[in-house]
Amino acid sequence: ALGLDEKIRSRHREGALVVGVSAGVIGLTRWWVEFPDGAPPYRIPCIGAVDVAVDCHDEESDWEELRALLAAWEREEPGARVDGWGIPRGGALEIAPDGAVAYLGPAPKRLRLDGGRIVE
Repeated sequence: ALGLDEKIRSRHREGALVVGVSAGVIGLTRWWVEFPDGAPPYRIPCIGAVDVAVDCHDEESDWEELRALLAAWEREEPGARVDGWGIPRGGALEIAPDGAVAYLGPAPKRLRLDGGRIVE
């Protein structure tokens, strides 16, 4: 209602540093995943400042929620190509306005939705 989502997106495009911790970084992406009872997972919109899919500290399940998000993305947007990053505990990603990704700490898990498949 306040238009903060567009302000955050435009400031990031202009080069401003935007920071999210755990669920906060997920909120800076375009989509997250919802798990309704008895139905397939589906995407829910987020701020959209960064054009990647992200999950945080879920390495013990081998990024189950990130994989579910990418699968929902393919169902809802067939043929999409999306980079996904699993950020492990103690890790961080830096995503530049041009989309370049660097990491600090433990290496993230990189998944890509490409041609209807999730590629590691």
